[in-house]
Amino acid sequence: MIFYGDELGYTNDYSYLQDKGKSYDNRWMYRPVIDWEKNKNIHIEGTVEQRIFSGTQKLLSIRKKITCSCRLQQPYMAYTPQHSCCRAYKINGK
Repeated sequence: MIFYGDELGYTNDYSYLQDKGKSYDNRWMYRPVIDWEKNKNIHIEGTVEQRIFSGTQKLLSIRKKITCSCRLQQPYMAYTPQHSCCRAYKINGK
């Protein structure tokens, strides 16, 4: 899973703890304020941002070529007597 900012090397943002409207929800840690000037560094060869962004693009390209790592269909919930629910995938209608 890639959160926004990961493709540029952003780190966790703990400033959400200072905001009473956000401090109860730690998901804000993974939603940093985007520094648009820093984002421009993806176009400058050799910067940390460019290297991470380029590596992320390569990983995504490789992943798209590997059939077993691609989500073929949306999961559905299957109920069985042994389990209250489990994640399952239908492939070719099976």
